[in-house]
Amino acid sequence: MLQDTDYPLIYLEHFQNPRNVGICDHPTHRAEGSVPQGTGCFDHLVITLEIKNNRIEQTRFYGRLCSGSLAAASLLMTLIEDKSIAEIQTFSAETLSALWGAIPPGKAHSLTLAIGTLHLAIKSPL
Repeated sequence: MLQDTDYPLIYLEHFQNPRNVGICDHPTHRAEGSVPQGTGCFDHLVITLEIKNNRIEQTRFYGRLCSGSLAAASLLMTLIEDKSIAEIQTFSAETLSALWGAIPPGKAHSLTLAIGTLHLAIKSPL
């Protein structure tokens, strides 16, 4: 079990109670991302989006994820709903890092995976 003193509260919130898990009801975009081999992490993330009129209507994710990637994907999905594509294109790993307040040891890849897969999904209509 993760200890409160080891991880930021927002990290624990999204790890213990992830939001937007699953597949969008009517996805219009989808992408998959994985952590590069050799990093010691085998995370695989799938993001589905429902985009209408250049706005995110619904977001969902699923995959084989470590605690960091689960927390990062959950947080990111809650941040992007009801945002325009232009707004989302400004999001970066630093955006999530600033919200976490601190990156837990060994979890920087989680932010990069979530953001990279999101940006790929925006460019990947079904």
